[in-house]
Amino acid sequence: MVDNSPAVPELPSFTVIIMSGIEDELAGDDARSLRYWLADEDELQGNVRLVESPPGPGEMGALVDALQVAVAPGGAAAVLAAAVLSWVRLRTSTLRIKMRSTDSREVEIDVSRLRGLTAAELPAVVQALGSWLDHGTSVTPSANGVLTESDADRTSVEPS
Repeated sequence: MVDNSPAVPELPSFTVIIMSGIEDELAGDDARSLRYWLADEDELQGNVRLVESPPGPGEMGALVDALQVAVAPGGAAAVLAAAVLSWVRLRTSTLRIKMRSTDSREVEIDVSRLRGLTAAELPAVVQALGSWLDHGTSVTPSANGVLTESDADRTSVEPS
């Protein structure tokens, strides 16, 4: 992968992978959209970059593979969690969203379940994702089945 973006500060970082149910090109558009969304957050400014693959033979430009987001311990993780979840809830396209840490932990956001949550249920999911990002804690059943975590050594497990 080629990185044409400014360097992300040396902080714990997470890769946000957006997979479209339709076309890879749309996933890149969604990644750009999320990048602009996250750039509006003061705590994340300067800490979000696109990760691109070099163009193949006959292609006009690089393909966006993911976003990389660096977050300082504390409030920035909660801001990232809230921003990603609110962005996802506003999308109308079919998406799969995964967040991967540098130590190979991974959580997938079940977009259809997230969209079905009430306003009263959403804070528990934001808190669970923020805690996972900030402290590496397991996602809990209070996440309403929206978050599924895994790592290189485990099979994906969905909270009950």
